[in-house]
Amino acid sequence: MNKKSPPALPPRHFLASTIGFAIASVPGVGGAAEQQKPLQLDSIKIETEEHRGYKVERSSSAKYVAPLLDTPQTITTIPSQVIQEQQALNLRQVLSNVSGITFNAGEGGGGSGDSINIRGFSANSNLQIDGLRDSAQSNRSDTFNVEQVEVIKGPNSVFGGAGTTGGSINVASKQPRDQAFTRLGGSIGSDNYYRLTLDGNQPLEGVGTNSALRINLMGHQNDVPDREKIDRQRWGIAPSLRLGFNDTTRLTLSVFHQSDDNLPDYGVPARDGKRLAGVKRDAYFGWKNLDKEQIEQSAFTANFEHEFNNYLRLQNLTRYSHTARDTIVSASHTNTSRVPPGRYLPAAPRPMGATLPPRCGSTRATSSAISSSPGCAMI
Repeated sequence: MNKKSPPALPPRHFLASTIGFAIASVPGVGGAAEQQKPLQLDSIKIETEEHRGYKVERSSSAKYVAPLLDTPQTITTIPSQVIQEQQALNLRQVLSNVSGITFNAGEGGGGSGDSINIRGFSANSNLQIDGLRDSAQSNRSDTFNVEQVEVIKGPNSVFGGAGTTGGSINVASKQPRDQAFTRLGGSIGSDNYYRLTLDGNQPLEGVGTNSALRINLMGHQNDVPDREKIDRQRWGIAPSLRLGFNDTTRLTLSVFHQSDDNLPDYGVPARDGKRLAGVKRDAYFGWKNLDKEQIEQSAFTANFEHEFNNYLRLQNLTRYSHTARDTIVSASHTNTSRVPPGRYLPAAPRPMGATLPPRCGSTRATSSAISSSPGCAMI
């Protein structure tokens, strides 16, 4: 009777057994490792500082006497570090960091300028500058003099004197500091983008107590990408002087002025949501010799403070501000819904707030030339 031999190990088992035997049979491997002396490496000293991140401990408004952590209000603060790192150039870009905020077009009878909603409620009349309500709705087109932006969500009439259900926005301006510094910034980009800023602060030795002078300058110019000769130009200056009478009494005087000169752009004629045939995307369908958007903003602020002790302080904040906006816009795409292709009725130049005679019809060739209809006087 033939006996069956035991089954052979699978190849992988046989290979493992062979390798294990070969390693075990090498003499002196473990002993040689034990006899090697440890290698002494040079010491490395590492020094670092704790990264505080973007956390802001207190509000810039004197009305909030407690730290933000102990304030029973939802307050989101965007500090200057975030604004600089993101290169946020206007208020809309800064507020994009805050949830619950949406923007409207800022036109159509609701006032021209930044139209902001907080939690679905309009906040156009609840924008404050250094704790005082801004004088009028306007375009906050630059942040060269902004230290931080605070968004207070929810009813705020207790602290702000008035407010809507959604909340309010407080823009803190740059103030004189105790340290001397000079910061010069410049940018060059495509579409004729040029920007130059200067932020300088100098303590005034021998003038009162802790007196200082700070000045901010800005010059900006850029064209709108993919649009023919649609440019944006602005410049601004904001000096601020702090006079310290003693350790507890000080007066801060600030001046702000910004000038904007833009060419309004309402796009190209469209019908049923589509661009008319033969119309180029970069063509301008306004009146370059008439259309304009010129904004002049000026403000003077005096802030007097006196501290009686650690718990009592007197503050008087007074501001005079003036905003002038001169705008003439011809929106070519507004009256094309009932006009046959190849012909449309453009919106004639119409200053804001003025009542003008009925508009005249015009025709436009594919070369963008404009001819007035007989008997019509173009305004």
